[in-house]
Amino acid sequence: MAKPAQFNAPNFSFTAAIHKIDRKKLYGHTEISVTDDKGSPCNFASLTNDGLHILSKKCIGLMTTNSEGNYLSRSDAKAVDKNGQLLELVPSIFEKPVQLEPVSNIEEYLDLNVKAIYQLEITEGRNELLEALEKDQLFHFLFNYRTDYEGDDAFLISNEKAIFMVV
Repeated sequence: MAKPAQFNAPNFSFTAAIHKIDRKKLYGHTEISVTDDKGSPCNFASLTNDGLHILSKKCIGLMTTNSEGNYLSRSDAKAVDKNGQLLELVPSIFEKPVQLEPVSNIEEYLDLNVKAIYQLEITEGRNELLEALEKDQLFHFLFNYRTDYEGDDAFLISNEKAIFMVV
């Protein structure tokens, strides 16, 4: 079972493992392969800005530099807002209990730009959650799979068979 997360609603709590729903499994997928005139596979490469060098796919990396162009270790970099104030990390949903907020306006959910959908595998508290969702109650929370500086809006919904988290 995947690592569980603890969710707290106003009147009940539950624990759930989350499983990402893969679009490939739902809709299928295709792969495009590019070959030369002899049928040999072609590989992706980049051309340097001066046009003198070709770099293959595995020759490119990212690095952070300071305002003088010197290398900066990621551990030394600090995230700040547009006013220069240090940003606080938003914890992963696996680190501490998630506080569910009831939503009264369905428009909040309908305005969501969906990035991912997860199916919840609930070990405790499933019936209370299903009862609330069947009464057209919607729950919102801030989702972060990993600790980061910005969380995503997420909502809980259900159908007759399963409960889903829409991020």
